[in-house]
Amino acid sequence: MSEEKLDKILDRLNEISKWTKLQGLEKFSQIVPSILKSDEEKIAFELSNGIRSASEISTQSGIPKSTITAYWRKWAKSGIVEESEKFVGRMKHLVSLEEAGIDVPKISEKKSKESKND
Repeated sequence: MSEEKLDKILDRLNEISKWTKLQGLEKFSQIVPSILKSDEEKIAFELSNGIRSASEISTQSGIPKSTITAYWRKWAKSGIVEESEKFVGRMKHLVSLEEAGIDVPKISEKKSKESKND
């Protein structure tokens, strides 16, 4: 196959990818409120980037580590997170709440400090 044809195929795949992502964001925005019911869940979800561990998210947010791992199991079943490609056992959101146009609650300074003192 010629390089010109491959470039056309790649351009078409990129276009399809953009439209698919747009449709996915719309669907994600519709289902997230029924899955992430509390501000705590939204904060934990947003911090779940596949790099941070449950312990790191706990320290940063004040949410117990056991709660974060329970959230991860629930969210994996819902399909809104996947396991990190780099770090086994860590979860990564498929799309951030911010990207989907969903407000992300602020992490309370008090909670973050309380978690560090535990």
